[in-house]
Amino acid sequence: MDFDLAKRAVITVGPGHGFVVAGPSETFHVITASHCLPYLPPAHPASPLEERTYANLLGHLGESPTVWAECLFADPVADIAVLGQPDSQSLYAENEAYCELMPDPSRHCRHAA
Repeated sequence: MDFDLAKRAVITVGPGHGFVVAGPSETFHVITASHCLPYLPPAHPASPLEERTYANLLGHLGESPTVWAECLFADPVADIAVLGQPDSQSLYAENEAYCELMPDPSRHCRHAA
């Protein structure tokens, strides 16, 4: 087991922590507690991007959060949330920062065409 890679998979999420998991198509997701989010996104699949994307939410363990993330799923009762990379077209720089935070440099984030 690669313990350095495993240690880099634990990151700061707001006031708490989360862990990075590899998703499909070379994407990375962050699993965390929903109470680590500054607010819950609207419960509507067509909600505006701004209402689902959090500024300065993620960071390396022990560092202040500076990386943006989009909420893909949140359940306040089970206290779990899944975060993903910000939109790569309208938030390109924030998307790049998210990709750089991810633990495995041999994989690349997926960018929208």
